[in-house]
This record gives sequence, C-alpha cells and structure tokens, in this order.
Amino acid sequence: MVLQAHLYNGSGQPVTLKAIKDTSISVTMLNHQNISSSLSFNDIQWDHKNEYILEIPVQTYLNNVSIEIECKVDKYEGKPQEIKLSKSILFLTQMENYTNNHLFLTRDGDNYRLQAVGVNG
Repeated sequence: MVLQAHLYNGSGQPVTLKAIKDTSISVTMLNHQNISSSLSFNDIQWDHKNEYILEIPVQTYLNNVSIEIECKVDKYEGKPQEIKLSKSILFLTQMENYTNNHLFLTRDGDNYRLQAVGVNG
C-alpha cells in the first residue's frame, strides 16, 4: 500500500506535514472465510516529497482490507488535535467459484502490486 499525506488548514491552504505527530496505522484484512489478520505500524514520519509504503502479507482470497490512521496535529494555538481516519476496500468477487477470480501478488521493482483478475481478465 502506498500512502501520501496532505494537510490543509480551514481555508484550504497547505500546511507543513511536520505538524502531524504520533501517527499510527492499523491494517486489518479479512478473507472469504471471515478469518482476519491485523498489522500495526507506529512512529510514522510523513514527508511531502515521498510516499509512505506499507508492505504487508496478503491473505489468500482476500475479501476486505481496512486501514485506520490515528495521529495528532499541532494547531496554531498549541493544543494538538486528535484525528482518526479510516478506509475500507471491499473486493467484490464470486467466492463460490474460485476459477473465475484470482488474486496475484507480484513484485514490481522494490514494491509489490496486488492484482485481482476476473473472468474477462
């Protein structure tokens, strides 16, 4: 997974990412049998020039991936504000017929790519 942080103030102006502190990321995966696995990442350092790459082992017949990011943002008045973001990705496949859908994890240079291939490719 590739993550890129952006931070804006109330009027839509970009703010330095140095204001983001104490970031933690939790990834939960669920397969077709509702078996879950979770990974946590702490002390994330954001950089406006680079993306943050999460390398995680992928379950067979992946059904759902949930990502939760928690952090604190320094405000101008000095009090940090806690922020919590979450995103869920649902893979819609016909789990009753495995011959019609395949998940492939391939290496692309230093990164990995997850491909979901259906009947029509």
